Amino acid sequence: RTLRDAGRHEREAFILYTIEGFTIDEITDITQRSPEEVRKDVHAAREHLKKALPVRDSLSDRLIEHSKTA
Repeated sequence: RTLRDAGRHEREAFILYTIEGFTIDEITDITQRSPEEVRKDVHAAREHLKKALPVRDSLSDRLIEHSKTA
C-alpha cells in the first residue's frame, strides 16, 4: 500500500529488484529502461518508503537495506 503513491516506474523497479530478486540487467530487459533509470527508480521508491512507512519494523528495514545495493 505504501508504494501505491510512488510512481509506476519506481514501484515496478523496487518490487522487481527488492522483492522478486531480479537483477538490474534483468529489469532493464523487462522494462526497456536503462540501468541508470532503474537504479534511480529503486532509489526513489526506497526514499518514498522511508518517509511513508508509518511504523518501522524488521521487514521494512530489511527491504530498505537490500534496495541500497541497486
